[in-house]
Amino acid sequence: MPAPVSSTKKITVSAVATALASVCIILTNFIPLRVTLLMFAAGCFYMVFDKAGIVYGLITIAASILISFFTKPFSSAFFLTAIVFAPYSLIAYFMRRLYYTHIKSALIRLAVAAVFANLAFCALYFMVKLLAVSLDFAVMDIVGRLGYALVALILTVFFMLFDVVFNQVVLRLGKLIK
Repeated sequence: MPAPVSSTKKITVSAVATALASVCIILTNFIPLRVTLLMFAAGCFYMVFDKAGIVYGLITIAASILISFFTKPFSSAFFLTAIVFAPYSLIAYFMRRLYYTHIKSALIRLAVAAVFANLAFCALYFMVKLLAVSLDFAVMDIVGRLGYALVALILTVFFMLFDVVFNQVVLRLGKLIK
Protein backbone atom coordinates (compact mmCIF):
# COMPACT_ATOMS: atom_id res chain seq x y z
CA MET A 1 0.00 0.00 0.00
CA PRO A 2 1.47 3.38 -1.02
CA ALA A 3 2.22 5.96 1.64
CA PRO A 4 -0.23 8.84 1.95
CA VAL A 5 0.70 11.93 -0.03
CA SER A 6 1.23 15.11 1.99
CA SER A 7 -0.79 18.26 1.33
CA THR A 8 2.40 20.09 0.45
CA LYS A 9 3.22 17.59 -2.28
CA LYS A 10 -0.35 17.78 -3.63
CA ILE A 11 -0.18 21.57 -3.79
CA THR A 12 3.23 21.42 -5.46
CA VAL A 13 2.07 18.90 -8.06
CA SER A 14 -1.02 20.99 -8.73
CA ALA A 15 0.95 24.25 -9.04
CA VAL A 16 3.54 22.80 -11.40
CA ALA A 17 0.87 21.17 -13.55
CA THR A 18 -1.15 24.41 -13.62
CA ALA A 19 1.90 26.32 -14.83
CA LEU A 20 2.79 23.74 -17.49
CA ALA A 21 -0.79 23.36 -18.72
CA SER A 22 -1.31 27.13 -18.84
CA VAL A 23 1.85 27.62 -20.89
CA CYS A 24 0.72 24.88 -23.30
CA ILE A 25 -2.74 26.40 -23.68
CA ILE A 26 -1.35 29.90 -24.21
CA LEU A 27 1.26 28.68 -26.71
CA THR A 28 -1.53 27.01 -28.66
CA ASN A 29 -2.73 30.49 -29.59
CA PHE A 30 0.60 31.33 -31.22
CA ILE A 31 2.12 28.18 -32.72
CA PRO A 32 0.49 25.55 -34.94
CA LEU A 33 0.92 22.53 -32.64
CA ARG A 34 -2.64 22.77 -31.31
CA VAL A 35 -3.50 19.17 -30.56
CA THR A 36 -0.03 18.26 -29.31
CA LEU A 37 0.10 21.09 -26.79
CA LEU A 38 -3.48 20.58 -25.64
CA MET A 39 -2.78 16.87 -25.29
CA PHE A 40 0.17 17.74 -23.07
CA ALA A 41 -2.08 20.05 -21.01
CA ALA A 42 -4.57 17.19 -20.62
CA GLY A 43 -1.69 14.98 -19.53
CA CYS A 44 -0.79 17.54 -16.86
CA PHE A 45 -4.37 17.50 -15.62
CA TYR A 46 -4.37 13.70 -15.59
CA MET A 47 -1.14 13.57 -13.60
CA VAL A 48 -2.65 15.81 -10.93
CA PHE A 49 -5.71 13.56 -10.73
CA ASP A 50 -3.40 10.57 -10.41
CA LYS A 51 -0.85 12.01 -7.96
CA ALA A 52 -2.91 14.49 -5.89
CA GLY A 53 -6.56 13.50 -6.26
CA ILE A 54 -9.73 14.71 -7.93
CA VAL A 55 -10.12 17.93 -5.94
CA TYR A 56 -6.61 19.15 -6.78
CA GLY A 57 -7.12 18.07 -10.38
CA LEU A 58 -10.30 20.12 -10.69
CA ILE A 59 -8.56 23.11 -9.10
CA THR A 60 -5.71 22.73 -11.58
CA ILE A 61 -8.13 22.63 -14.51
CA ALA A 62 -10.02 25.68 -13.24
CA ALA A 63 -6.85 27.68 -12.68
CA SER A 64 -5.41 26.77 -16.09
CA ILE A 65 -8.61 27.61 -17.92
CA LEU A 66 -8.92 30.93 -16.07
CA ILE A 67 -5.32 31.82 -16.87
CA SER A 68 -5.86 30.99 -20.54
CA PHE A 69 -9.12 32.98 -20.55
CA PHE A 70 -7.50 36.08 -19.11
CA THR A 71 -4.57 35.76 -21.50
CA LYS A 72 -6.67 35.47 -24.66
CA PRO A 73 -10.43 35.36 -23.99
CA PHE A 74 -12.64 33.10 -26.08
CA SER A 75 -9.79 31.66 -28.12
CA SER A 76 -9.91 28.26 -29.77
CA ALA A 77 -7.44 26.98 -27.20
CA PHE A 78 -9.72 28.13 -24.40
CA PHE A 79 -12.79 26.41 -25.86
CA LEU A 80 -10.99 23.23 -26.86
CA THR A 81 -9.45 22.93 -23.40
CA ALA A 82 -12.71 23.65 -21.59
CA ILE A 83 -14.89 21.40 -23.75
CA VAL A 84 -12.60 18.63 -24.93
CA PHE A 85 -9.25 18.19 -23.24
CA ALA A 86 -9.97 19.08 -19.60
CA PRO A 87 -13.10 16.91 -19.31
CA TYR A 88 -11.33 14.13 -21.19
CA SER A 89 -8.49 14.10 -18.67
CA LEU A 90 -11.01 13.44 -15.89
CA ILE A 91 -12.70 10.69 -17.91
CA ALA A 92 -9.30 9.16 -18.69
CA TYR A 93 -8.51 9.18 -14.99
CA PHE A 94 -11.70 7.26 -14.23
CA MET A 95 -10.78 4.79 -16.99
CA ARG A 96 -7.20 4.38 -15.73
CA ARG A 97 -7.74 0.71 -14.86
CA LEU A 98 -9.06 -0.12 -18.33
CA TYR A 99 -6.01 -1.24 -20.27
CA TYR A 100 -5.63 -1.86 -23.97
CA THR A 101 -3.98 -5.19 -23.23
CA HIS A 102 -7.37 -6.75 -22.36
CA ILE A 103 -9.94 -6.91 -25.14
CA LYS A 104 -13.00 -6.28 -22.97
CA SER A 105 -11.50 -3.25 -21.22
CA ALA A 106 -10.11 -1.94 -24.53
CA LEU A 107 -13.56 -2.09 -26.12
CA ILE A 108 -15.12 -0.29 -23.15
CA ARG A 109 -12.43 2.37 -23.25
CA LEU A 110 -12.82 2.88 -27.01
CA ALA A 111 -16.61 3.08 -26.67
CA VAL A 112 -16.33 5.73 -23.94
CA ALA A 113 -13.83 7.68 -26.08
CA ALA A 114 -16.18 7.50 -29.07
CA VAL A 115 -19.18 8.71 -27.08
CA PHE A 116 -17.15 11.51 -25.52
CA ALA A 117 -15.77 12.57 -28.92
CA ASN A 118 -19.26 12.86 -30.35
CA LEU A 119 -20.58 14.78 -27.34
CA ALA A 120 -17.63 17.17 -27.48
CA PHE A 121 -18.08 17.65 -31.23
CA CYS A 122 -21.79 18.36 -30.75
CA ALA A 123 -20.98 20.91 -28.04
CA LEU A 124 -18.45 22.69 -30.23
CA TYR A 125 -20.74 22.56 -33.27
CA PHE A 126 -23.70 24.06 -31.41
CA MET A 127 -21.53 26.69 -29.75
CA VAL A 128 -20.37 27.85 -33.15
CA LYS A 129 -23.79 27.57 -34.77
CA LEU A 130 -26.13 28.82 -32.04
CA LEU A 131 -23.93 31.06 -29.91
CA ALA A 132 -21.94 32.48 -32.84
CA VAL A 133 -18.65 31.68 -31.15
CA SER A 134 -15.79 32.05 -33.58
CA LEU A 135 -12.92 29.59 -33.54
CA ASP A 136 -9.56 29.82 -35.30
CA PHE A 137 -10.57 26.90 -37.48
CA ALA A 138 -13.68 26.91 -39.63
CA VAL A 139 -15.88 24.21 -38.08
CA MET A 140 -18.94 25.22 -40.08
CA ASP A 141 -17.01 25.25 -43.37
CA ILE A 142 -15.65 21.76 -42.76
CA VAL A 143 -19.09 20.44 -41.79
CA GLY A 144 -20.61 22.19 -44.81
CA ARG A 145 -18.16 20.56 -47.18
CA LEU A 146 -18.03 17.04 -45.73
CA GLY A 147 -21.32 16.74 -43.88
CA TYR A 148 -21.95 16.45 -40.18
CA ALA A 149 -21.95 12.63 -40.09
CA LEU A 150 -18.63 12.25 -41.94
CA VAL A 151 -16.92 14.88 -39.78
CA ALA A 152 -18.27 13.19 -36.64
CA LEU A 153 -16.99 9.81 -37.88
CA ILE A 154 -13.53 11.20 -38.69
CA LEU A 155 -13.30 12.93 -35.30
CA THR A 156 -14.47 9.77 -33.52
CA VAL A 157 -11.76 7.67 -35.14
CA PHE A 158 -9.17 10.38 -34.46
CA PHE A 159 -10.22 10.63 -30.83
CA MET A 160 -10.11 6.86 -30.36
CA LEU A 161 -6.53 6.89 -31.68
CA PHE A 162 -5.80 9.86 -29.44
CA ASP A 163 -7.03 7.87 -26.44
CA VAL A 164 -4.69 4.99 -27.24
CA VAL A 165 -1.69 7.33 -27.49
CA PHE A 166 -2.73 9.38 -24.46
CA ASN A 167 -3.18 6.25 -22.36
CA GLN A 168 0.29 4.97 -23.21
CA VAL A 169 1.95 8.33 -22.60
CA VAL A 170 0.34 8.92 -19.19
CA LEU A 171 1.05 5.36 -18.08
CA ARG A 172 4.73 5.81 -18.82
CA LEU A 173 4.88 9.31 -17.34
CA GLY A 174 3.06 8.14 -14.23
CA LYS A 175 5.81 5.59 -13.61
CA LEU A 176 8.50 8.26 -13.99
CA ILE A 177 6.88 10.81 -11.69
CA LYS A 178 6.99 9.82 -8.06
